[in-house]
Amino acid sequence: MKIFILFIISVFSGLTHAQECHPTTLDQVGDLFKSVLSNHAPTLLEKKIPLKIYHSAAYFLQATVLPGPLLLGKKSYRLDVGQRLLECPPSESALRSIILHESQHFLDYERMSAVHVAGLGKNYLLSKKFRIRYERATDLKVLESHEGEGLIDYRVWLYERLNPKQLAVKRATYLTPEEINEWLGSHN
Repeated sequence: MKIFILFIISVFSGLTHAQECHPTTLDQVGDLFKSVLSNHAPTLLEKKIPLKIYHSAAYFLQATVLPGPLLLGKKSYRLDVGQRLLECPPSESALRSIILHESQHFLDYERMSAVHVAGLGKNYLLSKKFRIRYERATDLKVLESHEGEGLIDYRVWLYERLNPKQLAVKRATYLTPEEINEWLGSHN
């Protein structure tokens, strides 16, 4: 019952803020990105990962491996930030949690050789089962870093911005607010 009540509160909390948009800037997201890296992945600060605005109806943040350097056996990254996220961002805790999720991808790439990163990309694109396992495992890393409440807030914010088809894909691929609440309830 406690988990259900927390979920209802988070949903209604998200709905009451749905109409309020306080645009942010790429620099502000960059500052939060550096803060998350400082706290959770300080080795990535040395990589000097740039941010770039992009346009997508369904994706708001994305950890990108740059293909050119990868072909040369080197790894360079970029954090792509959706224009829609800048126009009407989620709460800071929600943004922090999804930045942590993307940072976990960068940490994964750092642990692999360039050949293995390319293989991960191939498997990610070609296998729905692989993609789901990988994204859910990444969400679990966020939960283990004590950012579960923010991840719930992010998913609630995200779900309000998707069409039914996009929503179905997101709910299948990533942990849902209900699943996150269940995990949090069993790990207290």
